[in-house]
Amino acid sequence: GASIKGGGDHNLHPDVQAAYDRVPQDIRLPGNQHSRCGEAEALSNALNAGVDPRGGSMAAVNVRAAENSRHGEPKEICASCAHVLDQFGITGVT
Repeated sequence: GASIKGGGDHNLHPDVQAAYDRVPQDIRLPGNQHSRCGEAEALSNALNAGVDPRGGSMAAVNVRAAENSRHGEPKEICASCAHVLDQFGITGVT
């Protein structure tokens, strides 16, 4: 999934939304960024497709224009998403 930090629809699968709602306030991303990372969208897409992601692994990468040297570069999974991945039993890979 791609992040929607820049705006756009934010219709997470109910189980994913519930997991983000359980993330403690003190580790959430500031402002409206909480639950808008690619991990939230990827989890929702999997569950909506009938795939159980529990026990899997997930990595985050930068998505940029193809000619940008940072495109595909691994990135740290944020604290909000790490908490949610933990709830689903998913290993975050960095």
